[in-house]
Amino acid sequence: EPIPTEQRGEFIMESDMEPTCHKFFSSKQPSMSDPIFRKAWKRDVNLLNTSLPLGVLVKSFSHRSDLFSLMILGPASTPYQHALFFFDIQLGSDYPNVPPSVHYISLVDQRVNPNLYTEGP
Repeated sequence: EPIPTEQRGEFIMESDMEPTCHKFFSSKQPSMSDPIFRKAWKRDVNLLNTSLPLGVLVKSFSHRSDLFSLMILGPASTPYQHALFFFDIQLGSDYPNVPPSVHYISLVDQRVNPNLYTEGP
């Protein structure tokens, strides 16, 4: 069930921006003509439009439907309150049978979480 608008995060589809600084920009783009990929992509974009929790922003690119950028605002009353976490995501050609590739973008030189590395993955 969709999250009420005032309580949900944001999904943005960029129509005129080439994501040249995206970690996976130079990677091969899967074909949107693959019916399995296209069906899963449409389902997931619909979910992103209606069901992101507050504090989450996802950006997609109309020229590269396989790429997403994600920003998460650390939740209140946690050690991560007000912290920003950035990720670049790519849906591979085997999506949805294989999970997407995700790259963590660190803005600091130290680890902020044992599962997030300053050098990426």
